[in-house]
Amino acid sequence: MLAPIRSDPISVRRLAVLDGLRGTAILMVMSYHLWGLVPGFTLQHSTARLDVYLGHVFGSGWSGVDLFFVISGFLLTGNLFDARGSTTYFRSFYARRFLRLFPLYYAFLLVLLFIVPLIPALTGVLQIDALRKVQWFYWTYTVNIAGALQATAEKIPLAHSHIWSLALEEQFYLVWPAIVLYGGDRRRLMRLFLVVMGAALVSRWLFTLDLASGIFRENAAYSLLPCRMDTFALGGYLALAVRGETDEVARLRRLGPILVAGAVLGLAGIYLGWHTLKPFEKPMSTIGFSFLTAGFGGLLAIVLDAKSGTVLHTLFGSRPLVTAGKYSYGLYMVHLAVAFALMPHVVGTWWMKPVYGSFFFANLGFLTLAGTLSLAVAWVSWHLIEKRALALKRYVPYGAGEARDTAGAAF
Repeated sequence: MLAPIRSDPISVRRLAVLDGLRGTAILMVMSYHLWGLVPGFTLQHSTARLDVYLGHVFGSGWSGVDLFFVISGFLLTGNLFDARGSTTYFRSFYARRFLRLFPLYYAFLLVLLFIVPLIPALTGVLQIDALRKVQWFYWTYTVNIAGALQATAEKIPLAHSHIWSLALEEQFYLVWPAIVLYGGDRRRLMRLFLVVMGAALVSRWLFTLDLASGIFRENAAYSLLPCRMDTFALGGYLALAVRGETDEVARLRRLGPILVAGAVLGLAGIYLGWHTLKPFEKPMSTIGFSFLTAGFGGLLAIVLDAKSGTVLHTLFGSRPLVTAGKYSYGLYMVHLAVAFALMPHVVGTWWMKPVYGSFFFANLGFLTLAGTLSLAVAWVSWHLIEKRALALKRYVPYGAGEARDTAGAAF
């Protein structure tokens, strides 16, 4: 049940349900990328209405990235706020982020650029030659910027285009610790986060004016940090709210369902009025992202408030979702590469053919196969790389703030 977060073990255990929420996010993203991938690449067309409906359902899975961002803002802001008294504040934060993210990320790049070329059958399908030409953007975590620029966007290989979100989050890490440390007390920080949320909406709106259409593509409002800061800021706002007094937490408990309801109504209005929830089209790319942020923030508050034994607590504490959440980083890194590597082996097979005009079974089979293999690779990466790197965090504690680092080790 939602209550003021303290440094006690109960608070840490309660935050463990966020693994289930993170698992939901990664399953949404994977479903979005994998459902319909092979029929789309082979230019096959469905004649079944069922596929249209399912296309809309899975087609909204891109928003799982926004859920990741809200969770990230919540966890990291809480950790940073709790560690503000530490003499190793910046050093510990960046060392711990390095250990969590860099080993797997750069191992993945090294495998793609130096190991995969030794296997000719994979070089073409994984677009290694195209990756080599733009590898600088990947090494420097700037691929989200490259993908938003007219001059470079077409050069980003589709098989590795999803890395934009990791680049954006890395850029968030560059600015957020200073904001949390120097932004004032808890209440002032909360007000500042609300301003950041408003500024993100304004930034997205500015990109719709075509003032820089010769420089940026239509996806700029989707992939550039100033336009997406509201997700992190709302997560941070919630992290500070649950560190307040009991009456503040009570207000947050009431706010969660209101945010979700408002988001559902707002997104429904966009869909009914414009018949799309695609991220690059107006008004989804402006106010639509704000509705998503609010909805996922409300969902986060509701999940944190869910009592043991309730449907929500059982769902997000279920083993499948928690497992997906545990391995979510590895799953995100490898799932498209696994899917592209599988393509030559499934295209043209009997089970990829439509049944009564529908690719339901083909899509379901490919999603299951690619998802299972991705989980296997993520499991290996966890045990060989991630878990070992995380164990080194004990050498870079936050000093005075170490005891208050709630649930950060799992992220």
